[in-house]
Amino acid sequence: MALGAIPADDPHFMGMLGMHGTKATNQLLDEADLVLAIGARFDDRATGKVAEFCPRATIAHIDIDPAEIGKIKNPFLSLVGDAAAILTRLLAFFPRGKMSQLRHHSAHRAAWLAHAQILRGTHPLAHPPRAEDPLHPINLCRFLAGTLPADTIVTTDVGQHQMWVAQAWPFRAPRTFLTSGGLGTMGFGLPAAIGAALALRDSRSRSARRVACISGDGSILMNIQELALLAELNLPVAVLIFNNGHLGLVRQQQELFYAQNYAASRFHAVPDFAALARAFGLRGVRIDSSDTNPLATLADALAQPGPCVIDIAIHDAALVLPMVPPGAANHQTITTAPQSASSHA
Repeated sequence: MALGAIPADDPHFMGMLGMHGTKATNQLLDEADLVLAIGARFDDRATGKVAEFCPRATIAHIDIDPAEIGKIKNPFLSLVGDAAAILTRLLAFFPRGKMSQLRHHSAHRAAWLAHAQILRGTHPLAHPPRAEDPLHPINLCRFLAGTLPADTIVTTDVGQHQMWVAQAWPFRAPRTFLTSGGLGTMGFGLPAAIGAALALRDSRSRSARRVACISGDGSILMNIQELALLAELNLPVAVLIFNNGHLGLVRQQQELFYAQNYAASRFHAVPDFAALARAFGLRGVRIDSSDTNPLATLADALAQPGPCVIDIAIHDAALVLPMVPPGAANHQTITTAPQSASSHA
């Protein structure tokens, strides 16, 4: 939920932890001797098996909600209050000279920082080269991030697309990623995108920063009627549907942990979302592997002004990896798809 608080290109940024976090991040936390948890609630998607989460670490916890302190992990030290206010007050205890001493001391942490960088380089997100599979979701996220303006607000619904965006989109500023997190609120993305565009609209120029709603073919159906409002308001929102014809996270769980016993995860009637968009009075574009240059088509669709819906066909068996199995510890990460993976559901 804090993606963007530290720029993704910062050399100390490690990315997400937890169920779909990188193996590098989870391993680094497993080895850490001190964890400062600021505004974090130690939810199960982050901790995995709680007894084995940060087993070597002394924990200091800052949170505005006193109920979160000690609820999951017992901290050595805790402070209750607004994180910004507490950090500002703590900094007052470190005058300029003291801060210089701290920076000097950090030079002695070179081995730890080098270890973190080695882990990050050893365990990158796995995906095929863009030329081999331009519509692989990780490639799509990185292409979209490089094509849309740097200050684009990104919203998501819930599912595999949400995890791919969280893993691969290089967020560089706070509050540029709006997602419902572990609440699992399918249908969140489109209304959130409309709200963000309205909040950011300049009343003088009637223009707003670009907003991208990344959704799935299951999630978009939960609030698809809001396309009517999007058309009426003519907001600069691009709705990008990662369409695999399934409830992707449900299908992934069934494939990996339920012996490929698929039930109620495949859509047998798949809507034409581009045609639906046009029926609402919006631009509708369909992109799939039959396109000779799908990324050029995507870039062209995004370059045109006004709202649009872009339906992108992705492989139905694409998995969100890495993944920590339910109930497992974070160091028990699955990084590759099993050989028996099936594209049929």
